[in-house]
Amino acid sequence: MSTIKVAFNGKPLFRWNGTAADMDGAMTYFEEFAADSGVAPDRLAQSTVKAIAANGGNFLPTKQPPQMWAVLYLFLDKPTGNPNFPGLFRDHLGYDFHIDIHSGDEEAHFDIQASWPAEGHA
Repeated sequence: MSTIKVAFNGKPLFRWNGTAADMDGAMTYFEEFAADSGVAPDRLAQSTVKAIAANGGNFLPTKQPPQMWAVLYLFLDKPTGNPNFPGLFRDHLGYDFHIDIHSGDEEAHFDIQASWPAEGHA
């Protein structure tokens, strides 16, 4: 079970709790939603994060769940940068994450804190 807390520029946006299987289902849903929209999932996710940022770090008034999945899609596809937990964040669900997204004119920057064990052992 993981808890993922997401903020924009320090302002809380949402909290997600679930298992790796729950997240797999959500990511499949998002990929199908993107395909139905005629857009690649990563492009839809990036444009969604930009739209949320332009809206003051708030969800747009319609279709909130796909917006949440878009944010999580970008996060999960990022490399951990931790040699003790190699690969992508999606490979390490089961830990808790706090994400603060900073978005300007260019690509969004994700500040990520993870609940990795101090020694790096699962």
